[in-house]
Amino acid sequence: MSVALANLTETVKLMRAAQANTDDRTRAETVVGFGTFPCPTQEYRLRGTEYGKGVSLNKVYKELSERYRGRLHSEADYFSFFTSFLETVCMKAYDKPNWPYLTVRMKKRKNEKIELDHERIIAFMKACHDEGGQPVDYRFEDNTLKLFITVLNNFRRRIKRTVLEEGADLDEFSEGSSSDEECSDMTEIKTE
Repeated sequence: MSVALANLTETVKLMRAAQANTDDRTRAETVVGFGTFPCPTQEYRLRGTEYGKGVSLNKVYKELSERYRGRLHSEADYFSFFTSFLETVCMKAYDKPNWPYLTVRMKKRKNEKIELDHERIIAFMKACHDEGGQPVDYRFEDNTLKLFITVLNNFRRRIKRTVLEEGADLDEFSEGSSSDEECSDMTEIKTE
């Protein structure tokens, strides 16, 4: 009986690992190419709110595409571009005191968090994929949303660590994160 239970437990672990690997693969497909695709001609913009002035997604994308030109070769490079894009959007669209409270929500809740307009960013990413001739599948929105959650969790954690623990001012915070420690947090997706 205990041998059968051990075998069953091992089988479940292997199945979960295989599923996590598949999930990572499909999420990687979400960002591969993003950064090399042409910028859409239609203007995509996060509107200004009481939390910040808003930002043009097209402008951020063009600036980062220029900076990353010739450096996007592997999945890790594309994840780095995606992370830089999302963090730059957050930093330009929202006021500094609001950065630690940015989030995307799976369910509507009342709390102190500020919800990022992720639908507009996903629409922009879809438009980039269309401009680049790479179709998106039915899982694109879900996979992108899960990547948003991971990137924003890392962003908030880094902001809090920088501001609260080190006593640094938000002005000293540098934009973009490409450290190996933060890229390794992409594995958080597997448990969600």
